[in-house]
Amino acid sequence: MIALPDGWVQLERPDGRRMYSCDEGESVLEIAVLPWDAPRDRPMTSHVALLATLLRDVRLGRIVTSAEMKLAYGPALFAEVSGEETADAMAWLIVPAAGDVLLLTWLGNDTSSSQEVLDIVYALRA
Repeated sequence: MIALPDGWVQLERPDGRRMYSCDEGESVLEIAVLPWDAPRDRPMTSHVALLATLLRDVRLGRIVTSAEMKLAYGPALFAEVSGEETADAMAWLIVPAAGDVLLLTWLGNDTSSSQEVLDIVYALRA
């Protein structure tokens, strides 16, 4: 279960993807479970090329900056993304020691909800 800030809703998706929005779907935070065969104990920075490929595959944009993070859910690789269609784009690849590996993507119309997105990401628990 994800604790959403006031005004946020979960969008209904027939394909089962988990998507959340603060503005009726104009800006979207998507949480996808990834199949994972690679070792989980590698440094997160070793996954930059993989994250770049994933973001290119979903047409999110290119990585401008990336950084390793420690989240409650597990170690993560954060990427600030430059895309042509959104004003604010971010992504996280989270690889916990056990449990689901997650790819989170944020596509925002502006930067006004960025802090709320970060609050959601930091609050994720395994």
